[in-house]
Amino acid sequence: MNRTLNERAKSMRIHAELPKTLWADAMSTTAYVINRGPSVPIGFKILEEE
Repeated sequence: MNRTLNERAKSMRIHAELPKTLWADAMSTTAYVINRGPSVPIGFKILEEE
């Protein structure tokens, strides 16, 4: 999971053109985004369809 967090945070930071000094905020935001999404597909439907 650490590698996934690092790769996603780095990607987000680079895409947003933020300085390296904001890596901790990018890691925190990445963990938040991952935790807000479902961990498994719910009947292969998106949440808005339910």
